[in-house]
Amino acid sequence: MKKILVLFLTLILLAAAAILWKPPVKEQSPSKILPDFNPEKVATITISSTENSVTLQKSENEWTVREKGNFPADPNRIADLLFQAWDAKPAQQIEVEQAQHGRLQLAAPSDQSPQQDAAIKVQFFDASGKLLDALLLGKNQMTPNQGGLPGTAIGRYVKLDGEYPTVFLTKETFSEALPSPSTWLDPILPKMIDPDFVEYSHGQNSWKILAEGNSWKLAPLTQPEISKSKKPVKSSPSPAASEFLDLAKIIPFLAAWNAPKLVDVVPDSADADHGLENSRTLTFVEKDGTRVTYSFSEPQGATFPARVIVQKNNEPTGPWSSRVILLPASLFSTIPTSRK
Repeated sequence: MKKILVLFLTLILLAAAAILWKPPVKEQSPSKILPDFNPEKVATITISSTENSVTLQKSENEWTVREKGNFPADPNRIADLLFQAWDAKPAQQIEVEQAQHGRLQLAAPSDQSPQQDAAIKVQFFDASGKLLDALLLGKNQMTPNQGGLPGTAIGRYVKLDGEYPTVFLTKETFSEALPSPSTWLDPILPKMIDPDFVEYSHGQNSWKILAEGNSWKLAPLTQPEISKSKKPVKSSPSPAASEFLDLAKIIPFLAAWNAPKLVDVVPDSADADHGLENSRTLTFVEKDGTRVTYSFSEPQGATFPARVIVQKNNEPTGPWSSRVILLPASLFSTIPTSRK
């Protein structure tokens, strides 16, 4: 009888233990790497590496690049970065000791960090200067090389800035999060919408083409141009027979200059005139009277310097008129340099 009672009590204790015991719950990965990130609160973004940095600032509804004299920043590029930071989800979560962060290029960017081990640091601030979030961007996850060609990035190792051992692998590559100020400039220059005429001026090598419907024609020489020319020109209301439009030159030229993109902006402190004192000019005039005038000199390597003045109702507009910008040399090469 005593044995039966002991057995009965033992069964009761085991049943109670089974009811009260709960298995340990494994910590789940967060649904997002920055779960509280709100892109609408961001007013300043800094991106830094061991060698370079850029500060992007929001003023009213426009983003600017501080290192480039507050020249307008590329709004599409910034929107992409903010979306990637908001949307980044951990595909994998691993614990890595701080001493091993360099293997994933996640060492904090500092003077002590070797360049090959250092991360790119991205910080987001609100309008008051308060730090909202910060990420360290490390090594890319790449596809295998195929046929001798390098693989492509399909993910990236990232971690929160600070003494955190957790490293996330995310499918977001943050490929545009570069610390170079030039890469963040808004490259878009004025676009031709409804052109009336285009005029090029460089001494005797000057010309003017007129828009007629979907075609173009070469404008006749004016009296001052005739007097400058060494060649006899017939007094005719239309161009001489030998002066015709070479469409093989005009079409690529118009296509290239329809919406040109700048490469860089020269700092305000630069004293050199970049050869713009006696420069060439290229003027695009719209039917509504808008004038876009480029003053520029010959290429210097891969780029050539220029100033852009946009006038609407005889008033200058846009951020370009007071700045020297750099355009790709390939754009210069499309300009017909004579009337033929």
